Amino acid sequence: MLSNPPFALFVLVEVSTDQLNKILEAAFKGTQFSENCLWLPLSEDDYSDAPKKVSGVATEGTKPPVSSYKSPFIGKKGEEVAAWLKNKPKEADVDIHFFAILDKSAEKGSMVMGRQGGLDLKDMDSLEFMRLDAEFATSVLFAMQYGSWEEMKTSTGLTEIEY
Repeated sequence: MLSNPPFALFVLVEVSTDQLNKILEAAFKGTQFSENCLWLPLSEDDYSDAPKKVSGVATEGTKPPVSSYKSPFIGKKGEEVAAWLKNKPKEADVDIHFFAILDKSAEKGSMVMGRQGGLDLKDMDSLEFMRLDAEFATSVLFAMQYGSWEEMKTSTGLTEIEY
């Protein structure tokens, strides 16, 4: 079975568990109910809780509902979480180029998508952010193809993270 690896979901501000679950459920809906494609990291010190690839099985992220979650990334900047993701070990089955962020706008149901690597995903110093509602953002991440980001950027524009 072919599948995208999960996308890290970095929570940079306090978000209620109720709202976090709503966003995770919207994300699941955005994949046509096929995968839980967002993973909530439990530690900034290591990657031990990261999903691991298992041959022939779709790697899934965090399945809602979560009973509680305290993000280790509260107060961090987008650049810091992107750098953390770049340093993931090979066995951690998480997308290194695309990820999601919850900032102040999360209480309204939106999230920030991040991309590092530029158009060809080779320039790891290139970092861009785009804000979309959670369901649509996940459908975009889940179906990302070459040039899709640029098309979205043209119609939606880039954004700043609201800390």
